[in-house]
Amino acid sequence: GFASRGRATALWVGRQTEQGALALASRHPATMDLVADHVGHRGAVAWSQPQHLPANSRWTEQHELVVGATSLAEAARHAWQFASEALGRVQGRLEPPPEWAVVEARNQANQLVLSSRVAKDGTWRISLPPGNYRVLSRTPGGSDELATSVSAGGDATLNLVPPTPGQAELVAVDDHGAPLATRWILRGVDQTPDPVLGAESALNAGMLFALHGAARASLPPGDYQFTATHGPEYGLFQRRVRVEAGKGVVVRARLPKQLDLKGWVPSDFHLHQAPSFDSEVKLEDRLTALLADGIRFAAATDHNVVTDYADTLRTLSPNADLGTAPGVEITTREWGHFNAFPYGLKKAPEVKDRTPEQIFSAVRHDQPHAILQVNHPRMGDIGYFNRGKLDLATGGAEPGFSYDFDTVEVFNGFDLGNPWAIQQNLESWFGLLDNGWRFTAVGNSDSHKLVGEYAGYPRTYVAVPEGTAVTQEAIVAALGAGHVWVSNGPSLLVELNGAGPGSLTKLSAGNRLQVEIGCADFVGVNRLELIVNGAKVFERAFSEPISGRTQQLELPLELVEDAWVVVIVRGDQALESILPRIDAKPLAFTNPIFVDVDGGGLFRARHAAVREARERQVPSD
Repeated sequence: GFASRGRATALWVGRQTEQGALALASRHPATMDLVADHVGHRGAVAWSQPQHLPANSRWTEQHELVVGATSLAEAARHAWQFASEALGRVQGRLEPPPEWAVVEARNQANQLVLSSRVAKDGTWRISLPPGNYRVLSRTPGGSDELATSVSAGGDATLNLVPPTPGQAELVAVDDHGAPLATRWILRGVDQTPDPVLGAESALNAGMLFALHGAARASLPPGDYQFTATHGPEYGLFQRRVRVEAGKGVVVRARLPKQLDLKGWVPSDFHLHQAPSFDSEVKLEDRLTALLADGIRFAAATDHNVVTDYADTLRTLSPNADLGTAPGVEITTREWGHFNAFPYGLKKAPEVKDRTPEQIFSAVRHDQPHAILQVNHPRMGDIGYFNRGKLDLATGGAEPGFSYDFDTVEVFNGFDLGNPWAIQQNLESWFGLLDNGWRFTAVGNSDSHKLVGEYAGYPRTYVAVPEGTAVTQEAIVAALGAGHVWVSNGPSLLVELNGAGPGSLTKLSAGNRLQVEIGCADFVGVNRLELIVNGAKVFERAFSEPISGRTQQLELPLELVEDAWVVVIVRGDQALESILPRIDAKPLAFTNPIFVDVDGGGLFRARHAAVREARERQVPSD
């Protein structure tokens, strides 16, 4: 967003979008807000100042709507004129026209006054209030700037010159030399700043998503580090390269498969794109990003809009190894957010004046095979467990709260750099397991953007036997059974007597938990934790991080009652190479293996009476 001047003066606020530009303006002192949350823009609101009217008097509030602004410069001109500002004009033409360009005007305090895209033919035109400015052009080859003075009604022409860029041709292949979908990360080295790769720099921020591994970058001369990744199962490519003006360089990456995870499907069940009010990501760009980071199953989950990737994927890459499900994020003001997928109806569930009991019941009736997922359960006022005042000791909650869901988003992408939030979700989930509920823990990106909210980080690995088609039915069955583990990097395979996550097994003398930890060369695990019935019963720190290799462990289990067992692994070195500026530490955890210790043939949670009392709707003592 963009704001001109401050509170309690005549002002305007505006925003550039892919669809055009908007601005709110006032001739009088007013309060105007561009409303945003941790996701991004949510709306623009304006209030006039309070008016005290004598009896039998009248106040007229005038509103004008101007339609048709395609650029922020045009929207700004309308806004300033509406606010009775005298304007002058500054214009020019970039020769030769660059691939993309942005023109900025800054005042003498170096504050940004206006930013606007340049037309494809290189022409640009901005209107500004009288004053002295620095006008800058930003282009693939770098920037240029000139000083100018603007007078009311004046017209100035500036000859900004786009520097000649260098060209980097990027090519990525797998072990066999076949093209591989890749995320390329470009960073400036030493005195070279990080590159800007387009007018909408926030959408790519130095990254390129290459469907077939190949991409082209026009860059200012300088030294760059090129990084290529295809997700945490593959090795990382990094190379420092010098780019010179008017010259080309080829960067070739070979990304070896380093982790063998046959039978496990990396999935993301919380993804946003342009149908959501808070995302501008195109469907084809979202799918390209998923493929580039090695995701093999994805559910589209836009806010109160049903989205289906299927048609776009068939057009984009009909042979892509990516299964999809239509879905929706059921977004309420009062209770939180819930995903439903596969969701085959065109219309999203009704949420107005509905409780979770009513919403979940409607989904079960209309789409009986859909997974119902509780998203970010402890995320402030959009966390279901917070809004529902869930009491894990008693199972009690606000009237209208429902336990009729299938999965809990224990690891959300917004918490990649917030281990405290992840631990809070883990402990809530542990409490539910202890009380006898079997909800599958999942991890999803909740990505609304391409960069900064990375699709597939974290991800949910879902058990689908090798050679079996990765269908919606197979994914739903495995999620319901809890045959799942969650990770942002490490692999974590755990078995007890041949039983994996979600399964029931008996414990006999000498049984040991089999654990296999794997990490690609840019991921490291430093310690392991064993959780039994919610308590940490064993912890091991590794003298050398597990990185670029796989390690098998056997852990003894001493149990005196029926138990659920979860394994967690953590790393200390942030995943900066693939998730820059997030401080995301490696983390993976399993869903529970249930152990029948008393030989009764069933697993009974130690506090199962809490659930039983809740289901009988009588207090539990």
